Parts: sequence; C-alpha cells; structure tokens
Amino acid sequence: MCGPLSMLSPERLSMNTHDRVYDVGVNINNAFKVVFDTYQNLKKLLDEMDSVAQEAGFFSLLRSSFGFLRWKSDVQSHGWFPTDFIKLYQMVSDPEHPTISDLRLAPVYAVEIAFLQGDRPIVVAARLDYDFDMAGWESLPRTSDHGNFYWPLVGRESDFTEIPHPVYTIRQIQNHKKKFYLGIDKVVLTRKDLVSVDSKDSIASVIFGTLLELAEFQH
Repeated sequence: MCGPLSMLSPERLSMNTHDRVYDVGVNINNAFKVVFDTYQNLKKLLDEMDSVAQEAGFFSLLRSSFGFLRWKSDVQSHGWFPTDFIKLYQMVSDPEHPTISDLRLAPVYAVEIAFLQGDRPIVVAARLDYDFDMAGWESLPRTSDHGNFYWPLVGRESDFTEIPHPVYTIRQIQNHKKKFYLGIDKVVLTRKDLVSVDSKDSIASVIFGTLLELAEFQH
C-alpha cells in the first residue's frame, strides 16, 4: 500500500495510538511535576515570610507543624491538592489577651496565597478586626479553621457587605453572622500579583510593608 491511504494501515494506526497515549502520559507527569515544584517554592516562601515577619514586628499566630491554614477534602477532587494558603500574624507590640497565651487583643493580619483557576496567582494582605474582647476565641487557630478566615477574605456575599473605597476592599460582617467567624467585625484588604514576591526584600515591601500600612489605616 502506498500514498496517503498507507497512513491508515493497522500497523501505523497502532503506532499512532501508542504515541498519543505515551504523549498524554508524559503531559500528565509533567503537570504533576509543575504542581510539586510549585509547592516546594511555596514552602520556601512561607518559611521566609515568618522570618521577615519578626523583623517587621509581627509574629505568627499558627503553631502547627504546617504553619498555615488550608482546605483539603477526600470527597471533592478539587480538594485533593490545596490551592489556597493562609498565614496569620499579629503585632508583637499589641496588648496581650488575658486568658489565651500568645494571642493579642488586637487585629489579626492575614496573608493569603491563592492559585486561581483561569487567572494569575495572587497574594492578599488583610487586616481582620474583631470584637474588642475577642470573646469568640477559645484558642489559637488550627489548620482546620481555614473557613473562619477564608470566607472573610473572599467575601461570602450572604455574610458580608462591601464598603466602597478607592484603595482597599473593605467588608463589614452582618451582625447576626459574627458568631460564625470568631466575632469578626470588619476586613480591610488589598491584592497583589504573586509574581511580584520573588525575594526577601519583596516579601518585606509587598507583604509586610502593606500590612504595616493596613495597621495604620482608619475607616
């Protein structure tokens, strides 16, 4: 057999099918490698953030071995690989909580790193204001408390109302919803491209410089 129809021979069809299957398998492996490499780089960033935080006058609120909040699920496939990571800080100089060790009676500062589907990864810097006595807190946050901080950061419409502002995103909690979020009152945040954070200096300026600005912000 010769000419174009020779491409349809059983031998050639079998070979083409094998090549396609092989290529798909390689692509899948490469995709997982990208994810694992991204996680390794992310871990370096998260570890470096804690070091820079101390220099900027912050300390980490998270005492777990992971050091960040994330959501995972065995049931939902998109929960097998976390794509949202939250670090929590407070300022060393703020007044201590009377009963909970290492907690301050003051705002909590959140840094969220989010890998958004169909969009560029972002870093969110936020100040979370709580009821003055922080009565809704019984202990320091745990890894499983991800939702208590995630939803204020992304702004669940049924629970938060956005307040217009030219620079920051400001969200006010509806009073009857406070108890579901440890007594949170208001969130002030800003977003940056994650790719702008690529060194210790940029961690200091882009992340903690922004948190220091948020600490001074009044509204």
